[in-house]
Amino acid sequence: MKLIKVKHLYLAFLLLPGAILVAQPAQQAVEQNVFVIDAETNRPIEGAVVSFQSGQAIAGENGMVTLSAELPVEALLSHVSYISTKVIISKSVQTVYMQPLEKMLQAVEVTGFDFERELIDQAAPVAYLQPADLAKFNETSLVPSMNMLPGVRMEERAPSSYRISIRGSSIRSPFGVRNVKVYWNDLPFTEANGTTPLNILDLSNTDRVEVLKGPSGSVYGAGTGGTLLLSSANPRDIKGNGMVWQSMAGSYGLWKHQFSGTVRRDKSLIEVKGVSLKSDGYREQSFTDRKVAQVSAHLFPSANHTVSVHSFFSDLNYGIPGGLTLDQLNEDRRQARPGSVDRNASIDQKSVYVGVVNDIVISDNFENKTSLLYSYVDFQNPFNLDYKREFNSGLGGRTKFVWHKSAGEAQAHLSFGGEWQQGWSNAYNFGNVMGKADTLRFHDDLLIKQYFAFAQLDVDLPGEWVVTGGLSRNYQVFDIDRDQSKVGPVFTYNNSFAPIWVPRLAVLKKLSDRQSIYASLSNGFSPPTIDEVRTNEGSINKNLTAEKGTNYELGYRASIIGDRWFVDATAFYFKLKGTIVTRTNQDGVVLFDNAGNTNQKGIELKVNGVLSENPTAFVASSKLQVAYTGYHFRFEDYQKGDDDFSGNKLTGVAPNTIATVLDIAFKGNFYSNLSWFWSDKIPLRDDNTVYADAYSNVTCRLGWKSQVASGKWGLELFAGVDNLLDQKFSWGNDLNAFGGRNYQPAPARNYYGGLKIRL
Repeated sequence: MKLIKVKHLYLAFLLLPGAILVAQPAQQAVEQNVFVIDAETNRPIEGAVVSFQSGQAIAGENGMVTLSAELPVEALLSHVSYISTKVIISKSVQTVYMQPLEKMLQAVEVTGFDFERELIDQAAPVAYLQPADLAKFNETSLVPSMNMLPGVRMEERAPSSYRISIRGSSIRSPFGVRNVKVYWNDLPFTEANGTTPLNILDLSNTDRVEVLKGPSGSVYGAGTGGTLLLSSANPRDIKGNGMVWQSMAGSYGLWKHQFSGTVRRDKSLIEVKGVSLKSDGYREQSFTDRKVAQVSAHLFPSANHTVSVHSFFSDLNYGIPGGLTLDQLNEDRRQARPGSVDRNASIDQKSVYVGVVNDIVISDNFENKTSLLYSYVDFQNPFNLDYKREFNSGLGGRTKFVWHKSAGEAQAHLSFGGEWQQGWSNAYNFGNVMGKADTLRFHDDLLIKQYFAFAQLDVDLPGEWVVTGGLSRNYQVFDIDRDQSKVGPVFTYNNSFAPIWVPRLAVLKKLSDRQSIYASLSNGFSPPTIDEVRTNEGSINKNLTAEKGTNYELGYRASIIGDRWFVDATAFYFKLKGTIVTRTNQDGVVLFDNAGNTNQKGIELKVNGVLSENPTAFVASSKLQVAYTGYHFRFEDYQKGDDDFSGNKLTGVAPNTIATVLDIAFKGNFYSNLSWFWSDKIPLRDDNTVYADAYSNVTCRLGWKSQVASGKWGLELFAGVDNLLDQKFSWGNDLNAFGGRNYQPAPARNYYGGLKIRL
């Protein structure tokens, strides 16, 4: 009996732990609210799916999802527009972040012709770049990312000397940005004189780029090339306080440091950004020294009212190596044009911009956005020929009202307003003796005015039709008062360009929720800039007239293969009258002429999407973008003296270009961005006797990003190489240059690397 009892006690002892576990109540499932947030914009992600072992939940409009699970729990986050990722959710985790895909879907909203719509609903050729696109390359300029867009070519003739060509618009731009209207944070950034100092902006001052290709004067005024809309992050999307520090170094003495910080309060936000960039440059006399500071303050009086104040200072100094002949190019690609070093060919430019933007929703169907801008520029330009010194001031403003009205299934959106700019310039031209200003050659007081009024009506009709009609009335005036001169008489010159009506008509048909087709007819004009009228040699080109053109457009967009691929195709025909072209005389002075008419036909195609996605695999995701541009641009009737260039290819335009980007995200938060840009040969003279050779440019960037699901802080390490194949090509060509100085060689293979800290 005792033996039996002992045996029973022994068995009870062995079974006690199990009995205790059985008797202990099971761990209870708890409810946990988690917010799913876009890692780039801090916006909530509606429709994000959170999958875990015991169930699934979907995020609502505010990005919140309620989980009922035993914590901690492993969850898979997925969304058609974001990279799927796995996270561990515990009681301390209340926010998780997802990295966006390219947002190539039709749901991407773009401003387009002054009315925000989803891309697939835009009856216009609109291209765009998002923060992720800008971060795939060497982050010293917009050049590499802009060249990934079909129909767009951005050149850097010298470090910080940019030229933008949209559908061949750079034919009249020996330097600088002309014939393209630019806005920055809803402020007119193109000056009243028609030029745009894009080089004073750093890449850190821009989070998003929109490009409207072709004439857009019905809403944005002068410029047959197109319009560039640059913007920072929406202040209402910035949540909480934050700070980012980035440092990078590279070949040819490159150093760049930048800082940004935000302080958020309930009804206000302050943003501070600072950049310092220095480089010795690839060529002689190609140094860069840029310092940029930006302070933006945003007030939110109500949910429907935002007041933003942007202040911006830039101190830019860079060298101008000048164009080389073919013999000089083959002898030494890194040399400067003879005389450029001795005379310190360069630009020293200090700029101040202050702007105010008032954005208010007045009622359920009526809103207004009004902006005011003041600018001041101290400009010095010693060059081989002379020494320019200018003090420029400008005032400008833009206002736009939008009215919405519904009637049954039809909806109408009427936008109307106006824009005004006025610029004053105190301009001196001196002789250049060893890089110093010498005897005054002539002095001009310049006054430039440009203003226009516009209206546009968008009507959404039953049957998924959208009809758009727009019209603007444009005015421009030049006043040149030459009160001192040693190269000719003093005089006063006034040119009031005849007012121009600029219409646009577009029709779009939604074939389904995921595809649309559109057609448009638009007029455009572009008067000469003050630098084209007033030349460095002191002459005034009184015969130069405005370009005018008519553009016919047909486009198709579609989201395919489960919304994972997007196709954007455009065909156009642009007939330009009075085309302005450049030539250079024996003294190196760039002169301008009207060259009759040009016929410009082209196709533009962009396809991008997701190749693969598996968050647990070594290659977590891979994405591909391909852009093709094909142009048949010809002079129609162009005679210069005894020479007839009719039928020749348009100078400075590549007939074909291809751009591809392959993005790969690896397991462990590693990534790679590989790009390839190919350009056909480019005619450099109007007589088509000299061409720049076809070339390829390959770039690569590798990096690692920390990923912390429960917070915004992080670390990124990156390194990259430009011109990976070490190709010899001319990045920015001088058109019709005297003496054959057509070539501006691009750097050889070069490297960079750095780190980014986010707190």
